[in-house]
Amino acid sequence: MKKCSDLSVVRTELKDVVPLDTPYALHIDPTNFCNFHCSFCPRNLDDFYDIAGDYKHMDLKLFKKIISDVEKFPKKLKVIRLYYLGEPLFNPDFMEMFSVVCKSNCCERIELTTNGSMLTKEKAASLLEAAKQFDGDIYVRVSVYAVDQKHFVYVTSNNMDVNIIKENVSQLFAMRNQSDVSNVLIYAKKLKTMDEEDELFINTYKPIVDEVALEEPMNWSGDGGDDNFLLKKEYSEAKLETLDQGIIYPKVCSYLFTTLSIQSDGVVVVCCVDWSRKTKCGDVNKQSLQDIWYGDELKQLRLLHLDGRRKEIASCKNCKRMPLAECDRLDDCSVAIRKRL
Repeated sequence: MKKCSDLSVVRTELKDVVPLDTPYALHIDPTNFCNFHCSFCPRNLDDFYDIAGDYKHMDLKLFKKIISDVEKFPKKLKVIRLYYLGEPLFNPDFMEMFSVVCKSNCCERIELTTNGSMLTKEKAASLLEAAKQFDGDIYVRVSVYAVDQKHFVYVTSNNMDVNIIKENVSQLFAMRNQSDVSNVLIYAKKLKTMDEEDELFINTYKPIVDEVALEEPMNWSGDGGDDNFLLKKEYSEAKLETLDQGIIYPKVCSYLFTTLSIQSDGVVVVCCVDWSRKTKCGDVNKQSLQDIWYGDELKQLRLLHLDGRRKEIASCKNCKRMPLAECDRLDDCSVAIRKRL
């Protein structure tokens, strides 16, 4: 079985190429509905509906309009990520949306993140069939919230058998291996809980996926003065204290210069942790992606970061989700970049 192409390539220094004529990445949220109610997700906040807008499946017509806009950029995007606040497979039109992206070939890579609970045999077959139309790599990222049944129910507030997710993933893996599809990689991930369940997860999923990983927990932006409010529902104070040790966070977030995130109703923000829309820079119902990417609203947000004033943006004030790679850091060249905008 041929694996997806190696992504360990030399990265371009972002400071040398911004402003970009084409975004590197685009998040599209097919739906903000979800069948899980995870303890650390902002969807469980009492004021989520008032702040983040109505619960909504993205309309297929709007999705096609977005992809049409993407095709008008000067270059291919590096990646389109089909996830954000909800479970993508909950949208009844998702498989058609996925096929639209594959046929378009408007990006180098597609990433789908799912909780795996709805990844049926029929959907797996449709996904693999659509993948044949795509020239690049496709990452199916499965978020496994727990492998212990009691912990799973606690985290997700869902009583389904946790083994259903394992069986769905194993089935996709087997179907992929038995097919002639060579560009789909299956990746299972779980938030690091720093206990014995981490090892249990690795031992359970390593035989049935291409890659397995424990990911660091993140805070969501816009959740008040206590930037770890949501994480406290899952992690003790002692564990939370270990998360930021030794990390030097940048002053300028590179997401504003590389990425757009589209919520299920078409509102555009600068990154996928901004559920509260404090970095809103457009609406694809009313504007093209080009107008938003080159537009004044996004420019003003970029200038605030370059001027050392990101704390004036509510969603950026306490955020710790900024890219940490050296090649993405813009702090030392903010004056020069400001002149280019």
